[in-house]
Amino acid sequence: SLTSVTIGNSVSIIGYDAFYDCTNLISVTIGDNVTDVGENAFYYCKKLADVTLGNSVTNIGDEVFYCCESLKYITIPNSVDSIGDSAFKNNTSITTVNIVPISNTHTIESIGKEAFYGCTLLKSISLPDTLTSLGEGAFYNCSSLTAIIIPGNVEKILDSTFYGCSSLVNIAISENVNY
Repeated sequence: SLTSVTIGNSVSIIGYDAFYDCTNLISVTIGDNVTDVGENAFYYCKKLADVTLGNSVTNIGDEVFYCCESLKYITIPNSVDSIGDSAFKNNTSITTVNIVPISNTHTIESIGKEAFYGCTLLKSISLPDTLTSLGEGAFYNCSSLTAIIIPGNVEKILDSTFYGCSSLVNIAISENVNY
């Protein structure tokens, strides 16, 4: 029956499976002292539509928002260092991932394997210049993605990164990237 969660500033870690399969959860606000959102924390929260991440989150763990089918938009603060494997996998409603710069001191360095796999409505994602690692199949079957810019710090584009991205017509890749 849980529909809304506000995690206060006294909490620093959201643990493994914390809200796993809370099928009626719609809204989550994560306080500014939370640094780590653990593996599977919101896995299979099918009605989760509104997520606010606090400005201290450094890690979005593996499969955190896996199959959150109602999530359409998420803003990721630049305090985040990494997005884990399958973090947003099979979110069939997500259209936009926005990485907001809060300061110039921190931003995402890695996006895990299959992080956005099967996000069929994902149209827009901005990748920061500090990104160095883009996991295998990171955007696999993101069939609505039309354009992407791969920053110059990314060392390699791995197999299946853009497999099934049938609408991808514009991709900019730095000359430093191996693919």
